[in-house]
Amino acid sequence: MKKVNLAVTAAALLSIGTVGSVEARASRSLSDQDAVRLSYAALQMKAGDFGIASAAQELKVRQVRHDFLKHTHVRMDQVYKGVPVFGEQLVTHFNRQGQLYLVSGTFAPSIDLSVRPKISPSRALDLALADFAHEVSEAPSVKLVVLAQEVDQPVLAYHLELKDLDGAEPMARVYFVDAHTGMIAWDYDNLQTATAEGTGNSLYSGEVPLTTNSGPGGFAMMDPSRGGLETTDLNQGTAGNGVTYIDADNSWGNGTMSDRAT
Repeated sequence: MKKVNLAVTAAALLSIGTVGSVEARASRSLSDQDAVRLSYAALQMKAGDFGIASAAQELKVRQVRHDFLKHTHVRMDQVYKGVPVFGEQLVTHFNRQGQLYLVSGTFAPSIDLSVRPKISPSRALDLALADFAHEVSEAPSVKLVVLAQEVDQPVLAYHLELKDLDGAEPMARVYFVDAHTGMIAWDYDNLQTATAEGTGNSLYSGEVPLTTNSGPGGFAMMDPSRGGLETTDLNQGTAGNGVTYIDADNSWGNGTMSDRAT
């Protein structure tokens, strides 16, 4: 689906000015109320350029933030007939004089679909669990959204995240189950990991530093900085695929043969 990617130039937006009678003082930011009002007015004024039919009906304020420059930023989520449009969000940016100088984000125009599901949330969960094929470590939430990215045409979908964080190989996967057909419209891996510095208690060299991979299930003896190079346990074998070492505190081995990680 073609989306409008909004990174509108300052020259195009400063012509909007303060859109009304607000005179922002140079010593302070816009009030939240004025920033929201100006955002809706400016976006409606430029609705044709952005693909917006009704700013008031298609955008819902998420946050108003003021920075140290006394600039004001209004973050707005796209909605369609009251249903959130996943991942579509606009941010309006005002300078300290109350002038709109930038609109950033993405907006999916021309959505046309029924927002009445044909399958239940529980059925969508069953379909996602069947594909996940793992035990889940926490109860997933199921949210109804409009999905306009990674699809040819927008679809009404149930948005779920399934997590197995207790297994030897933690998994987290996000699913979008079509609320009309029951098909999986899109899914992706969402496991959050990061490089960590651990300690190895070796048999011959004492303590040695180790770069490991941290995740929700603990630490894995895998080095993300070296292309995912990992150390596995072959369980006394000499060939084949071993099991990646997992540790809870990132301190590996005990300096003796009694600990396999040594």
